[in-house]
Amino acid sequence: VFKSAGDEVIGATINKMGSFSFRATKVGRETALAQIVRLVEEAQGSKA
Repeated sequence: VFKSAGDEVIGATINKMGSFSFRATKVGRETALAQIVRLVEEAQGSKA
């Protein structure tokens, strides 16, 4: 997916041309991956 200046990128985004700067808007517990992990842990706990 082509990205332009100002577009959001996510972890594992591949840069194929040149260089770019980015700003982290979510870190730690706020990331999408952390939220998924938390939901899975909660779901596993509720099945016990």
